[in-house]
Amino acid sequence: HQSDDNFARLGSVSIWGTRTVEYGRELPGAPDGRLIYGGAIIGNNAPTMWMRIAHHQNAAGEHLYRAGISTDGKNWKWGATMTFAPGTTQRIGLYAGGGAQPSAAAQFHSFQLTRAKAGSGTWPS
Repeated sequence: HQSDDNFARLGSVSIWGTRTVEYGRELPGAPDGRLIYGGAIIGNNAPTMWMRIAHHQNAAGEHLYRAGISTDGKNWKWGATMTFAPGTTQRIGLYAGGGAQPSAAAQFHSFQLTRAKAGSGTWPS
């Protein structure tokens, strides 16, 4: 989250009556002043799931954030990567969204930030 109009989010979303996990990005900057939004489907929703966003900084200083999901907390399915400009400070938070049909409830069992260990395997392949 760089600003209220420049962020990435990972979550369960409803698309035409279905539930799926989407990694989306909103940006300012359409020529007519509108916001730009694009998303990538990471996988199926499940009653219990883990969501992870891995961070890496490349040689150019860009911040890369890659989304992953798991139904057991051990085996991960990695999806899209969102890029934020070098020299920016990102913020992290939780969100829950949904509507009346289909109804959605979110329960967060835990939220944790961890620093990846240096060396190989710190960036998902």
